[in-house]
Amino acid sequence: MGKQKGKETEILSLLDKAAVSVSNPALILSYKTLILSRQKKYAEALVVAQLVDESNPTLSLGKVLKGDIYFAEKKYQEALQNYQLAYQIKPTIQTLDKILKSMLIQDKLQDAQKLLEQELAKNTDNTLIQLRLASLYQSSKQYDLAIKHYESVLVKQADNMTVLNNLAWVYSQQNNPKALELAQQAYTKAPKSAAIADTYGYILLQYGQASESLTVLKHAAKLAPNIAEIQLHLAEAYIANQQKSQAKEILQHIISEQGKQATAAKKLMQAL
Repeated sequence: MGKQKGKETEILSLLDKAAVSVSNPALILSYKTLILSRQKKYAEALVVAQLVDESNPTLSLGKVLKGDIYFAEKKYQEALQNYQLAYQIKPTIQTLDKILKSMLIQDKLQDAQKLLEQELAKNTDNTLIQLRLASLYQSSKQYDLAIKHYESVLVKQADNMTVLNNLAWVYSQQNNPKALELAQQAYTKAPKSAAIADTYGYILLQYGQASESLTVLKHAAKLAPNIAEIQLHLAEAYIANQQKSQAKEILQHIISEQGKQATAAKKLMQAL
């Protein structure tokens, strides 16, 4: 730890020397803000970022740097404001993602959806924006809208595994028989993806194919042993296959971790 800090101090000194030798040291100073932020010297980092911004008012760089510093400080509204200013100057998908992250961490889901709807209206063929909007609709259980956008992207990108997987899951929430077909298609193409295996295995379980579901969910859990949601699905598959002792072991572990899936695990445990 001490060696790392010493190296960073040396790098900061070198950056300061380099900054005075060039006409526009914006990139050099931006790297300095990253190091200062990593050291949690946010006030110093903000001074440097402000200098970058004032020296380059027509560039988005300074505003993005300030947004990153505020976000690291958990000052999410200040971060959002700077990202929005940066996006007005240069609307990139990277800055848009920072805006969305700042909104969602403040539970501003509707604002995030509205922003994406506006951006998509400007460029209806932008699949990157369309996918982000579909994902937000999915998370807010606006399944018809999510399906509309996932299906639109799938026409253009038939082998997009994320779209196949997410669309299969959304279909399953509406009891659409196409859910199993799409999930199987995704799993066949990407069997080493834990998320895809989990979706396919859980849809198999929903369709009453308990034995097949258990096989696939065991595979998913092996691929991602620390993902509680996958472990919870595996426990449900064990229950469906009358293997309650294995289910209890998994559920007890999930409950002990006290994570997001603990409540669901307790309900399953009580039902055993």
